[in-house]
Amino acid sequence: MNLLSDVVRLKGLLAPTMGWLLSSEIRLSAGFASSRRLLLFGIYQSAQNRRRTTFMVTTAAEAMEGLNHHKPGLLILTPKLEQGDGLALAKQARSVVPDIRTIVICDLDHDDLLAVGRSDVDAVITEQEFFGADQQGRTMIIAISLGQRYRSPAVKACLDEEEQGWRNPPPELTAREQ
Repeated sequence: MNLLSDVVRLKGLLAPTMGWLLSSEIRLSAGFASSRRLLLFGIYQSAQNRRRTTFMVTTAAEAMEGLNHHKPGLLILTPKLEQGDGLALAKQARSVVPDIRTIVICDLDHDDLLAVGRSDVDAVITEQEFFGADQQGRTMIIAISLGQRYRSPAVKACLDEEEQGWRNPPPELTAREQ
């Protein structure tokens, strides 16, 4: 799959969307935490204003240090870090920066989608959706700019599937097990 055209298209779509962030009360500085170094590098390289990036780290301890020192308005992270847990980090971030907005970028791992979807982070999107033609990245940015929580379609589908499983238990369960 050739992603170059998607990256060019996405950059063109996100530039006008940044106006939503500029008009919000969110401080436009961001910290990034991920075990995926190539993702961090790609985000940094594609940033329109690199001075707004306050830290890019791979562990929860480094992220907490960056949060304490820089107090960014956004924390963009993945569920898995080289050391530590992304969701626990998102929760801890609010103790250091109470008005921080947290965005989780995840892959299509079912367990991660469920955990992140149920968490109290502000926004969740998969990499695939962020680069997809249906502009979910733009929708996410507008939602968090308006102070709303955002769950991407893939996350919502995973949560709905899990909920349906509880409503319709497998037939081999006894009434008591159900």
